[in-house]
Amino acid sequence: MAKLKPLQKILKDAKLNMEKKRLVVRSIGLSVLTLHAGTWTGLRQGEHEAWQAGVFKAYQQVQPRDAQGNVRHVSLFELARDMESPLPMELLYVQRLRLLFHIIQVADEYMIGAVSYNHHVMQDRSWLYGAMKAVNWMQRQIDDMLVLAEVSELEDRQTWEDLRPFAGMSKKNVKKAQKSHLIKIKAFLTVKHHAEEQDQMLREMGWTLSDLMLAVFVTWSLVQRHL
Repeated sequence: MAKLKPLQKILKDAKLNMEKKRLVVRSIGLSVLTLHAGTWTGLRQGEHEAWQAGVFKAYQQVQPRDAQGNVRHVSLFELARDMESPLPMELLYVQRLRLLFHIIQVADEYMIGAVSYNHHVMQDRSWLYGAMKAVNWMQRQIDDMLVLAEVSELEDRQTWEDLRPFAGMSKKNVKKAQKSHLIKIKAFLTVKHHAEEQDQMLREMGWTLSDLMLAVFVTWSLVQRHL
């Protein structure tokens, strides 16, 4: 976030709209924040908290400020929506996927050998393990047909070579997965806002907390039947 300090005066300018603020934060802040993020192995709790705090602070920069220069308190989901960028863990997945498909495309034997050996030794603390978690996330965001099944079998060295012709296509699909993720964030916030409005309306009609909880339980039970 130190890279953003010289730009604080610009970002606090009320005349600067959110779109331009996003451009500044992406080009100066996020580009530095995520510079080597794709190479990280699994984060420990403290590291994860530091990463999330850094992303939160970066996303906060695009928010409108009051006369004292303070931003209003909003959730991380709202910050991600307004920034048009993934949630912290998902942002890390995107960085890992970009690096993974770049390695597959370049097909450097020494690099692939190092990744494979690291996975053999470190197992669930290895970089490849984290990359596979990112692949699983990608599969949940878009149609499985767009994510080759072989991507989940990178413990086999031959698979790296087999996937090389499809690396360029896979890079494009990372963008599709990110877009799908952002759509889900917006949908979640829309539903949440609607639920809050409904709760307020029911309270004004005299409903108690227990009545609301019962209504939520019944509604969720009906929803589950259609999932």
